[in-house]
Amino acid sequence: MTRATSRNETIGDRADIVGVQDGDRVLEIGCGWGALGLRAAQKYSDLKWTGVTISSEQLAWGQRRVKELGLSDHVDLRLCDYR
Repeated sequence: MTRATSRNETIGDRADIVGVQDGDRVLEIGCGWGALGLRAAQKYSDLKWTGVTISSEQLAWGQRRVKELGLSDHVDLRLCDYR
């Protein structure tokens, strides 16, 4: 198992631990790069995930990945200072 594979499984496990299910709407405050929302949206086809970050660099990377993975209908990442 590679480090990347292990990290992806750990991220997916976190979504399972908090009880995310297909059809849920999730708000993640402090989403960073958006990895948890991306992984959850790949697993659950009817999930709506909104992630909020304070980093414009993380937002740009996350939004690029959302588009690359074709998850724009399921993952919405936003820049917002929630502190």
